[in-house]
Amino acid sequence: VQLLRRNVHASSEILTISEELELVECYMKIQQYRFIKRIHYKITCNEKLKQYKILPLLLQPIVENAVIHGLEMKRGGGVIAINVLLKDSCCIIRVYDNGSGMNEKELHDVRAQISDFNCLDRTQIGLVNVNQRIKLFYGNEYGIEIDSIENKFTTVTIKLPYLS
Repeated sequence: VQLLRRNVHASSEILTISEELELVECYMKIQQYRFIKRIHYKITCNEKLKQYKILPLLLQPIVENAVIHGLEMKRGGGVIAINVLLKDSCCIIRVYDNGSGMNEKELHDVRAQISDFNCLDRTQIGLVNVNQRIKLFYGNEYGIEIDSIENKFTTVTIKLPYLS
């Protein structure tokens, strides 16, 4: 219930990174209960960035993808690591999972889909939406990058400007 209330509230206003991470933590607690010790998570955040304001719901769709596409079929030892850091005047948010990963073709296709805002036949609507919102709000030099190796990991990196 708390997650639903916060999502409804969050969808209409700018949030701090700390508030966005609280939403993600609620979601991950539900997933831990659902998967009973098959999924673990760790969230780390640079202290300077906790009160930095960002668009709402940038992180949750990416974490949901990590659970659904990366870890849902994993028998045990699933890990999601979320790291928020400051690098080269940018706020970098990385979501790593040690799940199923993607082969080179799948990775190429996902990268192409998240960058093509005119494509109506999308299977990655959450990633496309997040990437498009970032680019429209912050500029084309910001957005999402994805790295993956099949049967090893996927890392989604969100790059945002850091305006101190």
